[in-house]
Amino acid sequence: MRGTKAGDVLRTDGMDQGVVQALRAIAGEGSDLHARHRIHLDIVSPGVPMLPAEPLWHPLQLDLERFDVRVLDVHDVVVSKLKRWNAGDRDDARAMVEGGHVDRDRLVARFRSVTERYRFDGRADLLPVMARRLDQVERDGFALPETGFSSPAEWFR
Repeated sequence: MRGTKAGDVLRTDGMDQGVVQALRAIAGEGSDLHARHRIHLDIVSPGVPMLPAEPLWHPLQLDLERFDVRVLDVHDVVVSKLKRWNAGDRDDARAMVEGGHVDRDRLVARFRSVTERYRFDGRADLLPVMARRLDQVERDGFALPETGFSSPAEWFR
């Protein structure tokens, strides 16, 4: 099975700097946990990922006293990876698709939601690039013709 190097923690408004520092000390890069298990937590600013206006979260049942853990839906994860799209992001997306965890129609719908949210935003210039990357996922991952999001006209259907 394919592993990961980091678990992202999306920073929330209620997460003060003390909590961020404590999480990094316990499980951040270079921590004892990281050395023992070769995985660390990465604290991500909420403005970094380009997610749909209503991200899909799923509760993760863990026996924790002070944390409510929710995981981002796999389709929103793949869409968020289209922004940076480095080699690790491409590998992650390919593994999720090949593992049968991604439904193409739902992925396209989640990307459409991102285009609706950001098309008039300061990051709108990233959408055509992300659309070409979605086309690549459809073509290479699903071996299907592209939806055609490379054309901005498709965004508004």
